[in-house]
Amino acid sequence: MREMLSEMMQSPGGDARLLFTTRLLYARSQLRSGEAEAALAAHDALLRESPGSAPALYGRGRALRELGRLEEATHALTAAQGAFPSAGFPRIGLAQVLRDRGDHEGALA
Repeated sequence: MREMLSEMMQSPGGDARLLFTTRLLYARSQLRSGEAEAALAAHDALLRESPGSAPALYGRGRALRELGRLEEATHALTAAQGAFPSAGFPRIGLAQVLRDRGDHEGALA
């Protein structure tokens, strides 16, 4: 899968939205493979292009959580929730970070 995504990212031309989505999927695959630093860098690059991207903010928050940078993860996931309030995934990620920080009441809210 990552090989296919890598090839798609290298293809000349193409639709900008498709390329952004492909890069987002590649960053998620890095995170799933335990490459949190690389995933963080990839999500940060995506956010430079599209600062309000809820999926990129969410991915950034997940990567920061994996790195133990819980305060920064809280900020990223809160921003993701604000960017896409009807989505459940930022709230779940935020609850996990709050639990990790020892804020059990906040995690359940």
